[in-house]
Amino acid sequence: MATWRMAIPLTAEWLIKTYLTGLDLTDDDGNWYPPEIFQNAIDSALSWVEAQLGIRINPATVTERIDGSGSSLSHFPPILLPDAHVTDVNSVKWRLGNATDMYIEWPGTWQLVRENQIQMIPVGSADTTMMMNIPLFAMMTNMMGNSIPGLWEVNYTAGWQTSGELKTLSKTVATSASIWKPDVAVWGGLTITLPAAASVARTFTVYGYRLADGKPFDGVGRLGNDYPCETVTIPVGGTVGVTLNDWSQITMVTWTGWTASPAANVTFSGQYNDPSGIDVDAVLLDVVGKVASIAILNTAGDLIIGAGIANKSTAVDGISASVGTTSSPTNAGYGARIIQLRKEIDQIMKQLWLRYNGIQVAAW
Repeated sequence: MATWRMAIPLTAEWLIKTYLTGLDLTDDDGNWYPPEIFQNAIDSALSWVEAQLGIRINPATVTERIDGSGSSLSHFPPILLPDAHVTDVNSVKWRLGNATDMYIEWPGTWQLVRENQIQMIPVGSADTTMMMNIPLFAMMTNMMGNSIPGLWEVNYTAGWQTSGELKTLSKTVATSASIWKPDVAVWGGLTITLPAAASVARTFTVYGYRLADGKPFDGVGRLGNDYPCETVTIPVGGTVGVTLNDWSQITMVTWTGWTASPAANVTFSGQYNDPSGIDVDAVLLDVVGKVASIAILNTAGDLIIGAGIANKSTAVDGISASVGTTSSPTNAGYGARIIQLRKEIDQIMKQLWLRYNGIQVAAW
């Protein structure tokens, strides 16, 4: 069994473990921050970074229209796509305006894709319809002064793999084992199937991390709170039980009541998230995490020792204790950390801008 697991990027669990470790992320009543706080901070940070750099981070399929010139019709220079990381080009066409019947779709074998540039290399054969339409486009090009607005129509996919790949999970474990410790990130619900109809009620206890906010269901006190595990009970005559919580990782499932004989297996099934395919730029993830953590630090700073309280003193029988924070009407409790994060973000964004936008190549 693996002793370490990677939190899936751009989830609350990833944000908490990577950037907010050790913070008391509870309100004045000891309640864990709601998952919306974390997810909204991540979504907002992601959108801000994408807008600032003019790129897509999460994968998206888009269609872009790019102007064509006489040069692009005869010499096939690079077609520059307005995205930094293009993973797949689905189609390349010439289209006049929005006409549905006046277009040429160029063969995929002609497309040489390098990062966000496409070069059309005429190799192999072309279909009859394409060849018949070429004179029409040549004529239109001459009529329009060797320039046609939006001539190139490119449908492509851009962005990085940020969430891993969901795969089918099916694991059989001997009923006499009384415990299962998966080493994969069980994603969503878990289905438990018995080898035969239950003669008595069968109870399974599930421990792990919740998908919504990364809060542990491990039955152990954390941040002054007890978060109970989930219990799944299969009644008499039943064969299947399903978890009600969505999970990002199940660390352990336990059960009792079976003996080694006769031998039988219980089956655990669902999906697991395989993170091996995640290819997002680590520096991009870092800046998103830093931006998102500022929103959480602002909230946490207001609640360090109570909402609206900057200093607290207690005296009992001549013994006194006082606690002071950096909170004030104009300064957050984690103000110094926030200032440092903003400095780091500024430096990282300059580097990322140069990486994805620094050198512009003329293209048609």
